[in-house]
Amino acid sequence: MSIEEPGFVADVKPGKVHQTIRGHVDALLRDLAYEEYRVRSGQKDESELGAVFGLHPAASELDSERELRHLLDREEDVERGSRLRLLLESVTLHRLDAGVAELSDALANDEARQRIDLPGGGTAAYRHGWMLLANEPDRGRRGALEAALLRAVAELNPRRAAIHLRTHELAAGSGRGLYARLVEEVSGLEAAPLAAGAAAFERETEDAYREHLDWSLRRELELPLGRAARHDLARLFRGCGHDASFPANRMLATVSGFLERLGIEPRAAGRIRLDAETRPRKNPCAFCVAPEIPGEVYLAVRPSDGAEAYAAFLHELGRALHLAHARADLPMERRRLGDASVPEAIALTFDHLLLSEAWLRRVAGMSRPEEFLRHAWLRELFLVRRHGAKLRYEMELHRDERTEGKAELYVHALTTATRVPYPAEAFLEDVDRHFFRARRMRARLLEAQLSDYLVRNHGEDWFVNPAAGRFLKDLWAGGQRWTAAELSALVGGPGLEFGALRDRILRKLA
Repeated sequence: MSIEEPGFVADVKPGKVHQTIRGHVDALLRDLAYEEYRVRSGQKDESELGAVFGLHPAASELDSERELRHLLDREEDVERGSRLRLLLESVTLHRLDAGVAELSDALANDEARQRIDLPGGGTAAYRHGWMLLANEPDRGRRGALEAALLRAVAELNPRRAAIHLRTHELAAGSGRGLYARLVEEVSGLEAAPLAAGAAAFERETEDAYREHLDWSLRRELELPLGRAARHDLARLFRGCGHDASFPANRMLATVSGFLERLGIEPRAAGRIRLDAETRPRKNPCAFCVAPEIPGEVYLAVRPSDGAEAYAAFLHELGRALHLAHARADLPMERRRLGDASVPEAIALTFDHLLLSEAWLRRVAGMSRPEEFLRHAWLRELFLVRRHGAKLRYEMELHRDERTEGKAELYVHALTTATRVPYPAEAFLEDVDRHFFRARRMRARLLEAQLSDYLVRNHGEDWFVNPAAGRFLKDLWAGGQRWTAAELSALVGGPGLEFGALRDRILRKLA
């Protein structure tokens, strides 16, 4: 199957105003990426998003938004109209972000400075506390660590509430209705059907989830499901018993090895700039940002033991490879903008290699991966249920600008989905901006189909098949040309529905 469509990159020349806005959006995205990289990699002490937005006002002003709507209303060309809609989405959401940039900077900088008290004495950076919690074998100490982390979360909730309120005020100021309606309009997302599908998925997997989670908790932590806390799930899904198969000192070599057999250069001929240095303020989670696409993509990681660390690195590597292989002659909108579910699905295709028995045997060197696979598929079921609950909660959170009474909704949704008590303190901290949770859920539905296509056409060991590598590079070359629904059709999928994902997970756990 050829992934390209003739003529899809035809560059329709924008008018002068359109070109000005387009140039500012491109420059803003570049400078935001630089800012994110410097702060998250620990090379810059404080976030200064406000200053970055101030450099490129036309990329986030209400006047630009109105001008793009005016142009879109008159546009008859399909390609030009599609790209105008992408620009409109970018400017609208960046207008909301710019309006809270100083509040967001204050929150990020306070969070970076936060310290938590450790059980038995001493302190640790808040951002490293969740990793410490998952690595803590003593249940009493885990509980104390979580309590300290939640105190830190609660301390900054007034800042989060201020961002929530101001975001809703900015959305209302555009005259386009409530925040949730505005985001759905400019993004084309329909959150309600997706949330309904997630709710059905939760009901249809309830018995299997309870059974397998209870069995795993009893086996690994000597704890029945009815007594488990959220921190117990963090410890369970950390999967420390499998660390020998996922050592930190082999992470980069392991990944490079199978990519080379796939026919893919791990650093994309220098376009991917790997940052594996250890810095005191560096974010412990792997991340990827791209100031220039495809030429300058930063992939930052702090190699550590464990399957979760490998999965996080593979996820961001998949994102980096996609960005670094986009055709340089694509219009800016097709390189930088688009349906975010697609790059997220490509990233998931790589981190879900840890759900592949063939990959675990051939690449990770597991001789008997069955026990790990039971663990990994249960974790996947947990994550899908949790994503669905968070999406439903975020829809309720954003029905209006108020935060009163929303903590109870959060506790109910997350506790029901995961079957362990969730803390009220996290009701504003555990939230994605602009309904990105919906994008993540759509990505999981798409990834199941993309992975199935790779297996059907290139075998269970597609990850060492150069033909699969060529298919992926052709896909990546299109940048963000396709929506998730379009890519589902291209790989012969049934569309973005939950049945295939549900059946896949339940079959693996049977």
